Amino acid sequence: MMIFDCCYAEAVADLFRIALDDDAHVEWHAQLCSSRRNQMSRFNEEANESAFINLLVSALKGGTERPCPYNCIECEICLNFKSCSESGYIGLRDIEDFVGKHLPLRQNDKWADSREMQVPVLTGIRENHNPRIAYFNSKPKLYSFVLESMHNSECREYHEFQTDDLSALKIFDMTVDYHPKDACRLTVFKRDKRGTELKRLGRCYPHSGDMPENGCHNILIAVSEDSGCLVVVTDDVDLSVEVTESSSGSSSQTSQ
Repeated sequence: MMIFDCCYAEAVADLFRIALDDDAHVEWHAQLCSSRRNQMSRFNEEANESAFINLLVSALKGGTERPCPYNCIECEICLNFKSCSESGYIGLRDIEDFVGKHLPLRQNDKWADSREMQVPVLTGIRENHNPRIAYFNSKPKLYSFVLESMHNSECREYHEFQTDDLSALKIFDMTVDYHPKDACRLTVFKRDKRGTELKRLGRCYPHSGDMPENGCHNILIAVSEDSGCLVVVTDDVDLSVEVTESSSGSSSQTSQ
């Protein structure tokens, strides 16, 4: 699956077209383009994204479990798309239908100009085939995580949060009301399916920068298996302690 989002996207997609000598082993392939050859792409003036991407993300997240992306009351397009939530997954042609029918709705408002309307196009897919692209997500956000906090030595508290952004800086800001007074370090763990063991995925000092690349990689792998497996802990350990811990760890490995 290749997605192109730019002005004259279908024309640009031709530059990346892959010709297969034998596609018998390929179940399906497709190009989803935001606009046709002589059409301009539409951008949302209130956000750094195009109307096409906004609708595509809404579809992948399960757009029918929340208000219409364009706040249309009793939107027939969204009601028809509801079959995806009932089946438990979203197909490629379902997404094409959802995006393609909503775009003219958005373009008929007061800011649409006289240029030809942007019309997404799907090419390359085999006839009457609707491969599963994503399982339906009925939650408002893509991911959830649990914050483990201790306001005193005797009381351990757990708070659940939902987010689309798994950056350490975002998580740290979201949970600030539940931090220790001088919290400066954030550690992310993966909770196993039984909820009895934790595996550390990454650690950082948000005031000094976001999660290191290897930590981000570990987190993305973990949530791809379970979107609610993360446990987050914040504490006020000084940076010098972290350096000492790292040095001790290196010395231990060397001695082994």
